Amino acid sequence: MEELLIKLLMAIATVVVLGFLLVILVDIARRGVSALSLSMLIELPRNAGREGGLLNAIVGSLYISSLATLFSASIGVPAGLYIAEFEGKSRIARAASFAAEVLSGIPSIVFGVYGFIIFVIMLNMGVSLLAGALTLACLELPIIIKVTEETVKLVPSHIKEAALSLGATRWEVLSKVTIRQAVPGIATAVLLAFARGAGEAAPLMFTSGYSNFTPSSLLSPAANLPLAVYYLIMMPFPEAHMRAYAAAFILTIMVLSMNWCSRMLFKRWSRYVVK
Repeated sequence: MEELLIKLLMAIATVVVLGFLLVILVDIARRGVSALSLSMLIELPRNAGREGGLLNAIVGSLYISSLATLFSASIGVPAGLYIAEFEGKSRIARAASFAAEVLSGIPSIVFGVYGFIIFVIMLNMGVSLLAGALTLACLELPIIIKVTEETVKLVPSHIKEAALSLGATRWEVLSKVTIRQAVPGIATAVLLAFARGAGEAAPLMFTSGYSNFTPSSLLSPAANLPLAVYYLIMMPFPEAHMRAYAAAFILTIMVLSMNWCSRMLFKRWSRYVVK
């Protein structure tokens, strides 16, 4: 009886989650596809967003998310490797692991506030693409650190011990054995961090600003798709609402594509991983 009840609760939870996802995807697709056109992808907005396209938000999203992922991966992957290898031997590694866990639970709006204080005001970057990318990198950093750490910990110890027994140094084991075995998980972490960053609006509201033009430099304001959805849906014009749904559809396709790519890469590269 208890087993049947648990199975029933699991089935209900699954149906509820999938139902919400299906409703959202179907509504966005229905409204977004009807508003989508070639001009929406290649033109800049005009007449306060009621005409033209979303090129500024598409380019801005790609720039900001790519830079943020590059910054966060450059720090997060080495940090995750260090924590996984030395957590039991180093207080610094344990402190870094704890800090990553705490940071992963902080609301994104808090990252936006401190990104504004540190990057926009203290470092005098102004409301710009660079300030937004650095703020988003701070948001993505704990994701990459924790996933890299857990992936490296899953590398079988007997593989590393075999390499050490053959005379390999600790660095050679890490660079030529551990990292190669953990590549699928690390790549997945980077792609998922990119997808997370692409869907964020709150941190960029304070740091990257919004512009109807594509950014001309790192210190120029930059639009992005989540903020485009927010600003357009708040306007009292039906034309702006249609463009908001088109932006939401493009953003959904972008995020789903990154998630799909991460799964495909993980499955493909996992074939070369020693179990």
